[in-house]
Amino acid sequence: MGRTRARGWIGAALAALALIAAGIALFQWNWLRGPIGSAVQERTGRPFVIAGDLDVGLIRGPLIRMKDVRFDNPPWSRHPHLITAREAEFTIDFAALMQGRLVFPYVRLSQPEVSLERAADGQRNWILKATDDGTAHAPEIRQLSIDQGVVRYRDAIDAVDMTAHVSTQAEPAERPTKIVFSGTYKKVPMKGQAHTAPVLNLQNTDQPFSMRLHLTAGQTVLETDGEFTDFAHLAKIDARLKIRGTDWSRLYPFIALPLPTSPPYSFDGRLKRDGNQTTYENFSGKVGGTDLAGTGTYVRRDPRPFLKANLHSKVLDLADLGPIIGARPQMTQPAKSPAVTGKVLPTESFQLDRLNFMDADVRLNARQLRRPNQLPLDNLQAHLRLENGVLALNPLRFAIASGEIDSTVTLDARQDPIRTKANVRLKNARLNQLFPTVKLMKDSAGVVGANVQLAGRGNSVAAMLGSASGEVGIAMSGGELSNLLVELVGLDGGEAIRFLLGGDRKTAIRCGVGSFQVRNGIATSESIVLDTEDTNISGAGTLNLRDETLDVTLRPQPKDKSILVVRTPIRLHGPFADPDVSVKKGPIAARAGAAILLGLVNPLAALIPLVETGPGKDSDCGALLASVDKARRAAETPRTRASATPSRRAG
Repeated sequence: MGRTRARGWIGAALAALALIAAGIALFQWNWLRGPIGSAVQERTGRPFVIAGDLDVGLIRGPLIRMKDVRFDNPPWSRHPHLITAREAEFTIDFAALMQGRLVFPYVRLSQPEVSLERAADGQRNWILKATDDGTAHAPEIRQLSIDQGVVRYRDAIDAVDMTAHVSTQAEPAERPTKIVFSGTYKKVPMKGQAHTAPVLNLQNTDQPFSMRLHLTAGQTVLETDGEFTDFAHLAKIDARLKIRGTDWSRLYPFIALPLPTSPPYSFDGRLKRDGNQTTYENFSGKVGGTDLAGTGTYVRRDPRPFLKANLHSKVLDLADLGPIIGARPQMTQPAKSPAVTGKVLPTESFQLDRLNFMDADVRLNARQLRRPNQLPLDNLQAHLRLENGVLALNPLRFAIASGEIDSTVTLDARQDPIRTKANVRLKNARLNQLFPTVKLMKDSAGVVGANVQLAGRGNSVAAMLGSASGEVGIAMSGGELSNLLVELVGLDGGEAIRFLLGGDRKTAIRCGVGSFQVRNGIATSESIVLDTEDTNISGAGTLNLRDETLDVTLRPQPKDKSILVVRTPIRLHGPFADPDVSVKKGPIAARAGAAILLGLVNPLAALIPLVETGPGKDSDCGALLASVDKARRAAETPRTRASATPSRRAG
């Protein structure tokens, strides 16, 4: 009896459902076109017209179809209609509707023209209310299919004005939808095309869709091919990405990475994104003449985004590092030489807003360096940290002359101008390798060390050094030097002729010291001494980092007796870009005048004023080296193990 009653209830329920379905199928839905249009206009203040048939199907339940649809824009919009379509087909999430949200799980538009717009005051024309106060939820479309249509988007706040033409093709079957677009973003012209799957998974869906995209934005070209999920928010991406351009600083603000200016670049790698984390994985490419490869991860977080990257290069061109420190990148047209411009220190300003925009942790290792012949640098190791507007390079390490330059640099961009501190050590550099283009240094021996500690303020390298204060010390103990070079510096003609005729020999170096105090951009020497067994060379002077000039005088004092000596101070002076070397005329004139007068009496007597009796004395090397103890210890410190593998200079 109970089973019979249950079967009766089930049968009645099925019959009721069948009657409802039949009623829906037979119902004249066109009767509702007018009421629907009136209801929409009452809510939004804009006409909504269904000029064709209105129908509801149950296959994707319920599936609403409208033909010849028009929905007008508010009066402030540039275009008269938000949407017109030959046919619109969609489903509605009624559970979300009960919660006050309008969600379309599926939308298909045939021959539509869509004009989306945001005004300068923030009003959005796609908000289905009379006014947009910024709190209303926009309609949500999860899956979208467009057949032969035009979509426009204009945003006065983000400076976007784009138009896309959408069409459907028979081939390729997996990506039949073709989108051709053009316009401007941030006043930069953009154009491109995409081939996608027939249905775009736009919002709040876990279903990926495939797309191939080619985009040109100004001088930047981007190509990508892969799968995208929740396209409106770019929640997930797994795609190959190729990108090239003339200057990667122009990627900002397209890509929220405040990169410095650069030479032309090109990269190819795998782009992956999941939520707030985006990774450019196993990429490789070139920046100028530098090859660069690695992996970088960008994380959106509060209060600042974070970039982590591990980069390596087989051959790094030093010219490509210039823009990072504020030098202009090399262009196709030859730039003016420093001698023409009169300046050698980089003057381009660092951008404080970009230094405060994000945090970063970036490592770079380069095996070989492409550099000028006179600059004996080998590999490079750098670790950059940027946190809360403070940039630290620790270490910034170059191999040089079988030793290394080991430095730490800090830039505090939390205030304007930037405050900078730099500690630089030259460790255990070989004297004969420091000057590879000077032939007379080839057979020299010994190690050199230096210690530089500076602090300054400024928004460019030139401004930082022009305001810097601190100390500079250089030390060398022991070793050998070309005696011909020493005699030429001492203007000892007799000794120089002897070595030129009989062959050069080495002279022992007792010590070499350079000590400078730096105050407000002016480095003043405390001691300059190169003491060999043959000659004691002392000096004094200044280096003006503000106007990039130097004025240093060297006084050679030979220790041995010789003829043809015109012992006199040598002056190095003028701009850094093109300094002059001159010999002070007073002592030379006095000796030359005496030689002429004696020559009138006896030609042999003319050599008497040019005979040097050797007044040069040994310096107190112990005391001198103690005055630059940090530099002396640097000379004795071996290279860091990580950078001890020698590398060949890249040509």
